[in-house]
Amino acid sequence: MRQSPGAYSRFVRATKIGLPLLAILILSTLFLVSTRDDFDGIGLSFTEADLEAMQQGLSVTSPVLTGQNARGDLFRFTADTVVPDSLMVQRAVASNLRGRIDFANGQGLDLRTDSAELDLGTQKAQFEGAVRLTTDEGYDLATDRIDADLEAGVITGPDPVTAVAPMGRISSDAFSIRSGEGADFEAEKNVIRFENNVKLVFTPNRSR
Repeated sequence: MRQSPGAYSRFVRATKIGLPLLAILILSTLFLVSTRDDFDGIGLSFTEADLEAMQQGLSVTSPVLTGQNARGDLFRFTADTVVPDSLMVQRAVASNLRGRIDFANGQGLDLRTDSAELDLGTQKAQFEGAVRLTTDEGYDLATDRIDADLEAGVITGPDPVTAVAPMGRISSDAFSIRSGEGADFEAEKNVIRFENNVKLVFTPNRSR
């Protein structure tokens, strides 16, 4: 059966349009896959199952958040519940959160808090309520709020804090914890800085 010239012309025109579009679609798919692989394991994120549930508008019980930043600091948090702000899950509120940060320099800390607001886009978090931090170096800090920049490895406490330290008891109006900041940050120790109205009750036996 012979094909009419008109049908052949329409086929050629459709091919000229369809093939470039197909090529663009394939390239876009490859780009998306490679981009996701480039960021695999970087940044705080939920498990796939928890994320799928929140993308359906559901709150999640016993969620798990893990990840790491570009410096190599590792994060792992769990909570009683987490509620996303939208189906895009860029921000979420977690209740009774607890977890641990293992810094690239070998030091680490455990964290507990009543409530946490997590911003997955900026990798920042605000912890509120009865916040408790326990460091591997023997510092036990209690405060009402801390702000964490997980990408930079910096924790700041803008509210009054009390701490049981190796040398005694410390109180101040604010504090910060920073991991190594130099070129060889993996070899540098964390710095805990107490600021404004600092008081120390020295206990000699605790430092031995």
